[in-house]
Amino acid sequence: MTSECPFDEMSFNPSGAARVLGISDSKMFQLLAAGEVASFRVGRARRIKGSALNKYREANAV
Repeated sequence: MTSECPFDEMSFNPSGAARVLGISDSKMFQLLAAGEVASFRVGRARRIKGSALNKYREANAV
């Protein structure tokens, strides 16, 4: 039996989030630094929820 995790609840590292949005890693880091995409930290690692990526997509029609 497989347990599917909804996209909104998934979390991505910045590189994975960049791939989902179809942008470069450096552009993703610019968006994070500007606060345009919400993120959180787990220790030293930065993570971005799928819901934050969907929100950015809707706001910017990526």
